[in-house]
Formats: sequence, structure tokens, C-alpha cells
Amino acid sequence: MGASLSAWMRHRQKAAVVGVDLADEQVHLLELGGGQEVRAAVSAELPAAEGFNAAITAAAIREAFKRGGLRAHRAALALPAAMLQIRRLQLPPGLDEDSLQELLHADAERYLPYPAAECCFDFECLPTASSAHTELRLYACARRQLEPRCEALRLAGLEVIAADLESYALEAGLRACLPPPGDGALLYLRRRRCDLLLLDAGETSLMQELPGYGLWLDEPPAYARVLSQLRTALAGSPRADLPLLLGGAGPTLNSLAARLTQDLRRRCTPARLPASAHGAALLAYGVAVRAQLRRA
Repeated sequence: MGASLSAWMRHRQKAAVVGVDLADEQVHLLELGGGQEVRAAVSAELPAAEGFNAAITAAAIREAFKRGGLRAHRAALALPAAMLQIRRLQLPPGLDEDSLQELLHADAERYLPYPAAECCFDFECLPTASSAHTELRLYACARRQLEPRCEALRLAGLEVIAADLESYALEAGLRACLPPPGDGALLYLRRRRCDLLLLDAGETSLMQELPGYGLWLDEPPAYARVLSQLRTALAGSPRADLPLLLGGAGPTLNSLAARLTQDLRRRCTPARLPASAHGAALLAYGVAVRAQLRRA
């Protein structure tokens, strides 16, 4: 049977944790205290390498860890959607751990594109108004994809206690940057793509990848296309006052925010995390928050 990701990673709650975002050619670390206070945040460049290289990544993490003055050694890792298989399940209530594992394994054998024995599993209990069933969100990840990333963190002196989907972490990070009721949009810049997230009426109404642009938005063709996609996405919201926040890497967030404010006629500002942490740490912050809250 595929190993339980929860047991395999010895998931524990409510202690200091380092959120880890292994982004394109960069690593972002953010240390979150047990009271969800930001203690430190730091980024580092990853040297060019073909494929994922655990030793190179570990060296960059160690350097950033020391330079940023981080102290915690328990880590939560953000994973891209392409690495995870996610299913929402309805199961009978009151199952014990063994019965639950058997049902999850049987479901995984039917739907996973690889053998369940080669996977790590995790699950999240979801709220439901019915007492007739329990709702779970099942996560599955091939060990051959997950283990090199966990090995990089281990070589850097960190213990991986949780792994989470990048989009869920971004949502948690965005909510921390918004005043109540927490409605707004986020354009998150990476090296090779942008992510667009829209929260309206307290719910996620849009999560969209804009591939091929990222930090190259200063080039007119890339900017024009992303601007067009932003207009289309934001037009789907009935509220014209939803703020647009910018996060991710890049030194030009302020100038890009001013340009988008003018072109969209909508307030656009760089994201500001608690303790004035830079918007590049937004995803690392979100994955750390969710690691502390999940199953709390």
C-alpha cells in the first residue's frame, strides 16, 4: 500500500515552521512562529542545472537559511499542481485509520496514473453539513517526484513535515494581505509564468495560469497579452472595487503596479505580508500557515 504522507512526514502542528517555495531558478523561505508571526523571510538564486538537483538546491537553501537568520528546522513544502493528483471523496462517517487507508488505497488504484505502491498519500477533512458522510480531499504524489525535493531539504538540515498544493498556499497568502472580508485579486509573477487568483465574496472564483511570461512583463507583447487576460478575468466579477495585488519575484513590482493601475483603472499595489515581508515570500508564507492550521 502507498505510504501515508501524514505518517511518512510526521506531521505536527502549532510550532515554528519554515515555508519553502522551490520556484523557477529561485528558492523562497519564510519562518512562521507558533503564533503565525513572521520571524524571517529570505530568497536565493538557484544555479542553472538540468532537471531538479537536490545537492545544488540544498546548498542554496543552506546559504539562504544562514543569511536570513532562520532558526526553525521543520519545513512545509509547496508543490506544483502537475506533481499532485487530487480527488474529493465522500466516505462513511466514523472510519478508523486502517479502514480509511484501505478505502483511500482502493480509490487510488482506480484513478491514479501510476501504481499506488509508488505514491505518498495525504488527505484533508472538509466541512460538510451532512452527518451521513465524511468529505475528504485526497492528495497523491509519486514518490519519485516528491523524494528528491524532500532530500534537498534534508541535506539542508530541514525536516519536511508537510507538503501542499501551490494554489492553496497562494490563496492563504493572499488572504493574509487583504482586509476583511478578504476579497481581491493576485497576480503572482514567476520566472516562466504568472498565476492569477481571484477571491470574491470570500470564495475562490478563479485560479488561472498564464504561461510563458513571468518576469518578462516589461516586454510589450507579453504585457499586452497579460493585460488582456487580466481584463477578461476581472470583468467576470460584479465588483469594480476589487483590489489587485502583485506578488512574486522581480524588482519592478512597484512600477508594474503603477502601470496596471493606470491601464486597468483599478487599484493595484504590491502585496505586503505581515512584518513587511516581501511579496516574493507570499507562497512560502501561505504553505507555512496551512501547515500549522491543517487538521488543527
